[in-house]
Amino acid sequence: MCISATILDTSLLSPRSSTTERTFRGCATSSVCPNTGNQTFSVDVGHSNVLASAICCDSDDCNGETLPTPTPQTINDGVCFTCIPGQSDCFSILICEGVEDQCVEASVMNSFQDAPSFGCISQSVCEAAPDLGMFPLLENIGTFTTGPICCQGDLCNDGTLTRPEPCTIPPLPPLQCLSCSDSSCSSTTSVTCSSETMCISATILGRTTSEFVRIFKGCATSNMCPTTGNQTFSANVGISSFLASAICCDTNDCNGETLPAPTPQTDNGRVCFSCSPGQSNCSVSTQCEGAEDRCFQGTITRGSVDSPVFGCSSQSVCEVGRDLEMFPLLEDIGTISSGPICCQGDLCNDGTAGPRHCQTCSNDACSSTTSVTCSSETMCISATILVRATSEFVIIFKGCATSNMCPTTGNQTFSANVGISSFLASAICCDTNDCNGETLPGEY
Repeated sequence: MCISATILDTSLLSPRSSTTERTFRGCATSSVCPNTGNQTFSVDVGHSNVLASAICCDSDDCNGETLPTPTPQTINDGVCFTCIPGQSDCFSILICEGVEDQCVEASVMNSFQDAPSFGCISQSVCEAAPDLGMFPLLENIGTFTTGPICCQGDLCNDGTLTRPEPCTIPPLPPLQCLSCSDSSCSSTTSVTCSSETMCISATILGRTTSEFVRIFKGCATSNMCPTTGNQTFSANVGISSFLASAICCDTNDCNGETLPAPTPQTDNGRVCFSCSPGQSNCSVSTQCEGAEDRCFQGTITRGSVDSPVFGCSSQSVCEVGRDLEMFPLLEDIGTISSGPICCQGDLCNDGTAGPRHCQTCSNDACSSTTSVTCSSETMCISATILVRATSEFVIIFKGCATSNMCPTTGNQTFSANVGISSFLASAICCDTNDCNGETLPGEY
């Protein structure tokens, strides 16, 4: 938002009381300007008072108007405590005026001294308090070093006010999910998940020397189930292929449904390398099918033997990553012990692919970047983060990202507000090496 304000300052500290007028125009946060239109700000701490008429607007350079001097207010019968200047005695009574509908207590830095400041205040100033450093409303009074803490009711600012304790959210009990007793899921039991937040039910169609169907139900990580609803997982390693239809949910024992076996897929035109059975030769061309839009390479362990595994996979398998140990999609050929490392493009899994590389910032302003090697992350992210606390500032972040943070490529928005602080991030996710060079504008 933009703001234009005409501010009337009155001081009783000089030998003769004085009133001055000043004008402010500039940018405004949503706490100063929660909406467009007129605002009135008023603070009276006994020895000084401030009254501002302001107008807020939300288009470029819209704050050209200079408002007339605000009309002095009349008393409104509210009363609050105020402090004797230069002393810690804050039990003098002050009659409030106009829009001053609350009492306030705070500490103010003025003339290099930190002193208590009690008085009357409008709700608009209480709401704007976190950003008053950007809106020079209180130049005549000083800078808040603690507070302001506002209250409603006559003489409620008696020195006993405290900020509300930050709320604490009790930890949620662990999720319960149904788990199958065998590969045909002839019976289920309810199990307690460790850190997983989702349940999954999957029907897996496998093809090795013959075709088979396996049922899996259990707890699922957010890599496996980034959202509730249906998922498809597909992998083809030449000699074997695996296709799973799955459904994810996030309430206790919600995964009772058994899905029908998925329909076999047809060739989609993509080609990836796979390995010859029992050999380290991984230059066999394999036709990908259906949802398999990636090539991958990794290592599987069967017994005590490690072997390379190359083939086609869907993006969902790449995002599951090392959590494939929990999801028996590939258990007939072994356990994934490294990878999968995924890539896009025909025959891109030629053995030269390595971990993902992403740009990372040298500091919060991202004045320079370097390329870093990700551990198991498969995505890169660039985010511009707007932080509002006692002041407003911007942080630029670039780095590796898990599939929790970046479930898909493209734009993401992250936002949190905990009352005294808020965070808003515009981000873009991508899945090729050092793809996160772009710096996004902040959202305001």
